Amino acid sequence: MSGVPNAASGQPEIRYFFIRRPVFSAVISIVIVLLGLFALSTLPINRYPQLTPPVVQVTAVYPGATAEDVAQAVAAPIEQQLSGLDGLLYFKSASSSDGTLSLSVYFDISRNVSQSVALWSKCSPEGAGSSRAGSRRRHNGCCGQA
Repeated sequence: MSGVPNAASGQPEIRYFFIRRPVFSAVISIVIVLLGLFALSTLPINRYPQLTPPVVQVTAVYPGATAEDVAQAVAAPIEQQLSGLDGLLYFKSASSSDGTLSLSVYFDISRNVSQSVALWSKCSPEGAGSSRAGSRRRHNGCCGQA
């Protein structure tokens, strides 16, 4: 190998080898980049778990009421009271023509769901004949009781 010798050991320095062979240096650089891209594409991404927010499912029955009556008499008061809760992300409600209300309330991950279910007793309107609230946590598309 020819190169400028190192002052201390008399050996040629490696940097001069690459300076005198720029094509070889470029090929080595491209190979290293391609190997890095290949390695990056084969690495698994398991660093962050899939998190879904806790859900409180509320079902209320108002016998003999139409969907509009349930929406006005049952859903509207509940939604007004829910809108001020801490940790609330969003909620969805659906009223059916047989007098049932289905309400899904989604909370922040840091929220204690059992406290949220206890709040349902405060939010439940007097007009609903029967109602129940339950909580569940979704993990990766599977539903289970929390």
